[in-house]
Amino acid sequence: MPSPGKPSYRDLASPRGDNAYCKDYGSRWTRLQRAGCKRVYVDGSFATAKPEPGDFDACWDITDVTPETFEPALLDFTQGRAAHKRRYGGELFPAQLPEGESGRAFLDFFQTDKTTGHRKGILLLDLTGL
Repeated sequence: MPSPGKPSYRDLASPRGDNAYCKDYGSRWTRLQRAGCKRVYVDGSFATAKPEPGDFDACWDITDVTPETFEPALLDFTQGRAAHKRRYGGELFPAQLPEGESGRAFLDFFQTDKTTGHRKGILLLDLTGL
């Protein structure tokens, strides 16, 4: 079973620094860190070698997140998760909560290839160093 890779947010952004979408990449995670989040698991085109990633899917660890500093947009799943996309540029899900169709925790769901059902790699972003 693959373990998530562990780049820094700078590592994720720097190879693609000329992409306008990537320039604000770090501030997305800073917002989560301020709420107490320590880990984000990134999937989607940002977790690949794709030269021009379109957006990302991620799940965030709910451990240590405090309600006082939490952004309500993170739990707004209406209108195709428009609030996530507007605020963060991608879709974010609580890592420990179940994905609707499969019933598996999002962290497990993101590590499963939708086509083959085999395990796949994702990226672990440690927010404690921001």
